[in-house]
Order: sequence, then structure tokens, then C-alpha cells
Amino acid sequence: MAVRTAAQALIEALEAEGVETIFGIPGTHSLYLYDALVDSRIRHVLVRHEQAAAYMADGYARSTGKVGVCLTTTGPATINALAALATSYSDSIPVLLLCTQIRSEYIGQDKGFFHEVPDQLGMLRGVTGFCARPTDGQDAVAQLQEAMRQARSGRPRPVALELPADVLSEKDDFHLPPPKELTRPVPEPGDIDRVVEALAGAQRPVIWAGGGVTASGAEQSLMHLAEALPAPIVTTNLGKAAVPGDHPLCLGYTVGQKPVRQYLEQCDLMLAVGTRFSYLATDCWTMKFPETVIHIDIDAGVIGRNYDVTQGLVGDAGGILEAILDRLGERSPPPGDRRGEVAALKAAVHSIWTSEIPREHQLIQDIRAALPRSTIVAGDPSMCAYLAWQMLDLYAPRSYLYPMGGATLGYGFPSALGAKAAHPDRPVVAICGDAGFLFSCQELATAVQYDLNIVTLIFNDSGYGALRVQQDDVFGRRSEVDLRSPDFVALAESFGAAAQRVEDLDQLQPVLSAALGHSCPTVIEVPVALSVQNLTT
Repeated sequence: MAVRTAAQALIEALEAEGVETIFGIPGTHSLYLYDALVDSRIRHVLVRHEQAAAYMADGYARSTGKVGVCLTTTGPATINALAALATSYSDSIPVLLLCTQIRSEYIGQDKGFFHEVPDQLGMLRGVTGFCARPTDGQDAVAQLQEAMRQARSGRPRPVALELPADVLSEKDDFHLPPPKELTRPVPEPGDIDRVVEALAGAQRPVIWAGGGVTASGAEQSLMHLAEALPAPIVTTNLGKAAVPGDHPLCLGYTVGQKPVRQYLEQCDLMLAVGTRFSYLATDCWTMKFPETVIHIDIDAGVIGRNYDVTQGLVGDAGGILEAILDRLGERSPPPGDRRGEVAALKAAVHSIWTSEIPREHQLIQDIRAALPRSTIVAGDPSMCAYLAWQMLDLYAPRSYLYPMGGATLGYGFPSALGAKAAHPDRPVVAICGDAGFLFSCQELATAVQYDLNIVTLIFNDSGYGALRVQQDDVFGRRSEVDLRSPDFVALAESFGAAAQRVEDLDQLQPVLSAALGHSCPTVIEVPVALSVQNLTT
């Protein structure tokens, strides 16, 4: 076994774990890692800000199901990534941050070293499911493998390794064991049998699909079970696109609309899969659910936390749904036309939107008409993205990226770049507001340098549109919510991207369709103020 640096051994370990792309920026303490990357088959994407590196890793992870990896140097660079890690933590996304540290013997002594900050590892603990500081090179390899195992096991969370500079430069013939095997909890057969019995006896079952469906890769199993029962499917924001939006049993993320809420109350059983029943998804926990609620989740701690449940099953959603399907067998369909009920509900919801916010509804339909079915859409918290939550149908699993828990501005554009790095042959569109885009607009340079040819829609209302609505409602006046934005077309072109301003919403569909065929990143600015009236949760 050849003598090499610990940094080289770590890169080899990442290769063995199947890592293909890393997003990051080099620094004085990470140079050994960057030297090791020269001889690696791993692709490195050089970004302009560490927060964007972690957002790109998040977008990569959401769109692939793999662990997204980002790399920062010590101190301020690591702190820059924390907001993105917090977003990944809130939404249960597996991201690995490799960050560096000053030499081991000086950590915590406040000697005034370059990039030194107090308790860097402590800061990481608050936004990760696992973090560690290796003591030597062999320990670094072991801790990396454990971090990858933790990121993939149970409830997905971001993980981090803090790598002291002296550890990275250590030389030895490091042993590289095979990656660690994953284990997942499995419910008792009797528990699954009781669920099957309840489902078989239900006359009006409904399925509530959360982000855990996608995390488990359980989309097909969920759809097959819905068809077997049959049962309509409602989704949370993070569960969006778990089933195609035009599937005849899919109600999508419309649970905040009155007709759908009333419908849920009329059902006699809810099968909830991979969800926390969060504050936003349940309209501040005001929704009334059927008398029988069966809750499946990999995390035992969320079962019964926000809603009482009749029965909980802890384990991998895909495996549990397959076991239920195997035992369910043939059953006589209950009376009623569930597909017809779904179609009528969709029509009722669309009628509300076309009546109350016709311009906004037509806008989303025009965007949908321009997008190929395989398009990945990343949203930044903005008025148009709020509309897309409910109105924009998507058809492929892992095609919707949104920072639901963190709700952090600046997410949409870099996460779309991360998705494009993972899927160069698929169309990728970012939906941003003018304020949010300015958090990460410098990554236009990254997009151009690496041919990440996404289309970015900037809906420019010259301010914080959602906050204006809240201030108007609560105070009847506004404070510090108006912005002077740059010329976004000129800004994008200065980086080498294509750009166009659409003054008339009727022109957006053809302009967007054309932009998806461009061979370079494209920015489309749409100067418009949008309303989200009658669009809840």
C-alpha cells in the first residue's frame, strides 16, 4: 500500500463512497485536499461563496438522492456555509461538509491564527446530525466513512468533518476499509398486518405523502398502493412530485384549499408517509384529519408529535409500503369513484384560483406549458415560488427543490446549479424574486465557467413582496421593504450569460421555451408584482 497524505486517503475514500462532484473554494488550510483532487476522478466545481457551495450540494442531493458534498476552509468560510446546512437540516437533506481547522495543538487557545474562530465544531453541531474532528489521518478516514453512513441512515441530515491542517498533511500507508453497510429499522410483521387490515376495511382512505417518500425512493410503491386501494394522494411541499402532478389520484400540495380540507375530513382513514405534520403543511395544525391515522416514518420521534395517530410504523417507507402491498392482495374496491372525486376537487380548486387570482394562475400555467416533463424546478422564497407550491404540476421524482424549513433567501439559484451539475441533460429552472437572487447572483460566474445552463426567472417587484403584504395586513404601513435593484439583464450579460426582460406576461411562455434551448445560462427578468391571495399554507 503506497504512502500518501491523509488528504489523498480522504479523497480516495470519497471516491469509494461514490462521490462524483464536490462544490467548494480553496483556502490556506485546505490546500492538501485540493492537491489530492488533482489526481482524482471527482469533479470539483469552484464557487464564489461558501454558502452557495453548500446550497449547490443541497440541490445536488435533493435531485439525486445521493450525499451532496461541499468543501470549505477554516473559520469564516465554514461559518458562511452554516445557513445552508441549517436549511438542509430542516428539510432532512444529506449533505457532507468537509471543513478545515488550524493545527490540532492550537485549537481553542485563541493564539490569533489566520482564520481562527472560537468553537467551530460547536457551531457545526447545531446544524448537523453528526460532526467530528479526527485526531489523525487514519481516524479521518474512519470518521469520513461514519459521516457518510450517518448521512444515509435513518432520517437524512447534513454531516460535517472538521479537518485540522496537520491531520491532512500527515503521511502514512493508510488503510481504506470498504464503506460501511447501512441498516434500517423494520416493523414487526404483526404491525404491518394490522395496517393492512385497517386499509382493507377502509371505505374512503386517503394518503398524505411527505418528503420521506422521496428520501426513501418510495414513489412507485406509494403510487401502486394508491391505485390498489384506491386512495387520493395529497402531498406536503417537500412531498411535491413524489407522484406525477397529473396522475388521476394526485391532489398535490393543495391541502390548504377549503374543498380539499373538507374532503380530508370526510375520509375514514389517512395513511401518512414520511411526514412531520409540520406547522406550515397543516395550516398551523388547524386541519382535521380522519378518525384513523396510520403514520409511517423512519424517525420514531416524529410519530405522534404533532397529531395523535392510531398506529405508527417506524422504518424505511419504501420497504414498508412494499410489505403492505404484498399483504394487501386483491380487494373489492369500495363504493364511489375516487378518481372522479379527485378530478372534481382539482376543478374546484382551479376555479378558486381563476376567480381570485386569474393573472397569477395563468402565469403558472404558462410556465408549465413551456417546461418539458423532465424539468427540475428550484424555488427561492418569493411570490412566484409561493404560487408554484400549489399551482405548478411536476412529473418526475426529485424535480422540485425548495427550502421549506429554513425558508432562506438565496437558495433557489445555487441549488438549481447543483441540480444541473448532477443532471447536465435535464432542463433546470430557478424561480427567484429580485431580493433573493441578489443573495447569490455572483454564482452566475460559476454557471458560465462550468456550462451549467440553467434558466433563471427573476420576478422583480423591487422589494420584499411577501413582507409588504404582512406589513400592510398588520400595521397598515410599510418599513424597509423597498429595494433599488440593478439592471438584471446587464448584470447577467456582464458575466457572460444570456438575458432578456419580459415586459408582458403573455410573452413569458415563448421566451422561456426558447431559453431552455440556449447553450449558456439564461436570466429572464419579469418586472411584475404578484398576489398570493387565497393561496394558503
